[in-house]
Amino acid sequence: MLHTMDRSSPRRLPRPSARILTGAMTLIGAALVAVGVTLPWLSFFAGLQPVTALGTPNGTLLLVGAAVTGLLGVVVLARGSLWARRGLTLAGIVLTAFTAYLVIGLISIYREVSADPLVVAQIGPGLAVVGAGALLVLATSLMSD
Repeated sequence: MLHTMDRSSPRRLPRPSARILTGAMTLIGAALVAVGVTLPWLSFFAGLQPVTALGTPNGTLLLVGAAVTGLLGVVVLARGSLWARRGLTLAGIVLTAFTAYLVIGLISIYREVSADPLVVAQIGPGLAVVGAGALLVLATSLMSD
């Protein structure tokens, strides 16, 4: 006799809770912000001289924001606190707004530097990775309980 599967009730994988998704998205976003600070934001002479945000005031602010966001993500994972979720929303807004401010500044610097044909400036991936992380943190505010 062949064993047939009962098709009336399909098996579904358990769906992770909003608390786990929010915490995971937050930790990934914080990691992306931290990694983006270490990647080149701008390079000169066709990539021979990369410029990162490490050691700059903007890079330090972004790293502090990533640390605070990561801490809030751990709190959300551990407890699911409403205050931590609100803090994540605020952190996402601040990180995204600050990243937008930095993008505007980077574009203006790039335009000034690229006017010199001997410099051969290129925009690097660092600030884009920071922006992706900030937007991921901001997206946690759209998660429902």
